[in-house]
Amino acid sequence: MGHTILLWMAFYFQNSWAQTQQPTTVQQETVSLEAPLASDRILDDKPTSEISAPIYSVCTSSVLWGNSYQNIHNLIIKNRSIKAQHPDLPHFVLVTEDVSWLAINALEREGMIIKHVDHVEYTAENRENGFEKIMTKMRALELTECEWSIQMDTDMIVLGSILEAVAECEIGGNVLCGVPQSPSCHGRECCKPQGNGNTLHVLVVNTGFLVYRPGSGLQEKLFDTLKVTKAKREQTLWGQMICYYEDLPVLMLSRKYNIWTDLSWVPDIHVLHYGIGPSYLGADMVPLTNTKVYSKHFGFDYYRKLSLAVDSCAEHVIEETCVADPKLNYLPFLEEFLPAGGNDITPTSQPIKEGEPSRFLEECVWKANRCISKKLSPLQVDDKDEEMGEIITANAALQCIIRDNPEGTISMIQNCGMFCSYGLHFEDYCDQNFSLFHCL
Repeated sequence: MGHTILLWMAFYFQNSWAQTQQPTTVQQETVSLEAPLASDRILDDKPTSEISAPIYSVCTSSVLWGNSYQNIHNLIIKNRSIKAQHPDLPHFVLVTEDVSWLAINALEREGMIIKHVDHVEYTAENRENGFEKIMTKMRALELTECEWSIQMDTDMIVLGSILEAVAECEIGGNVLCGVPQSPSCHGRECCKPQGNGNTLHVLVVNTGFLVYRPGSGLQEKLFDTLKVTKAKREQTLWGQMICYYEDLPVLMLSRKYNIWTDLSWVPDIHVLHYGIGPSYLGADMVPLTNTKVYSKHFGFDYYRKLSLAVDSCAEHVIEETCVADPKLNYLPFLEEFLPAGGNDITPTSQPIKEGEPSRFLEECVWKANRCISKKLSPLQVDDKDEEMGEIITANAALQCIIRDNPEGTISMIQNCGMFCSYGLHFEDYCDQNFSLFHCL
């Protein structure tokens, strides 16, 4: 009961659901962890006026900064889920200079198209680790190689067609489409003052899933709006821009394209957004061995399977089994089939000596209380306890509750009901972390 009360309180003070910010195992090789030097980068950013007609009719895009193992892991998962639905759909990943070559090479092996961009020099509210650079996501609007772009956060997994969202957007003559943050108001309805007199721009659209035409002036409108409003959140900025430019053709899509709570209410889910501030799926939050959690929804189970395919080391939750020689499970079995005489062993059947690695078995390391692939271990593995002291209080509380009582939390997320739909009206009552305590 105590966990339930804490969870309701955390949701109550939480001011936004997710906006965040995944392969076959990477071949073993010497790869620098340092970020690419400016002189090494592909300088292919051109002014829009110099770019000819789009190369692709539709693309998907992601924006990545920093060197977080979990972000890169989740991005590969998202990419694989996209390819499962749309094998030929190009996926652009816009990376900043603080993304290492190790990460870039891993993404390129998965078929992602890398494009180097600069950070947007603006400091936003650090709601989650790395969120102070969240405005860099606006660089995706420069992707004029694509007639239409589907921009999605890394904490999303595709379960159905996302091209249908583009069709809906184009048929209506729109240049921008997305899913409302809350059913309590719909799109530009949120531009009107609510009962308390405040306009809740953050509720206009959830920016985890956006469909738009690059090069249609959206980026310029966002930057012009930012100069005036000094918004501290990317989602708030998009809402302000939509409200201020009333003649901008915008369509609100069904929640099936971007759903994060009340999953049982929408049977035909196309995109699962597994973040409510912090993510509620992933080995860093809920061990992949917790079948009670991952069996609660087919989307959760799909995430778990893709995650283990990306990095099978996550199946180990104890350091001893994590770092054990992976050949030990197979040596007794192989010895039964080895010939009795050493002269009968052919070059191709030579047994691997103890201590030698096998190119077909994943080597694991224990880092920050987690088991991860040795090949990606140079990446940053976040310490969740340390991270909780650096982010806003509401998100830290949610993160704590998810890790402490994942089964109860996920059960509530699946059927959150009216509270999740309407409780978010409280978020703009205050100007300091949107906490109700600062309103009293």
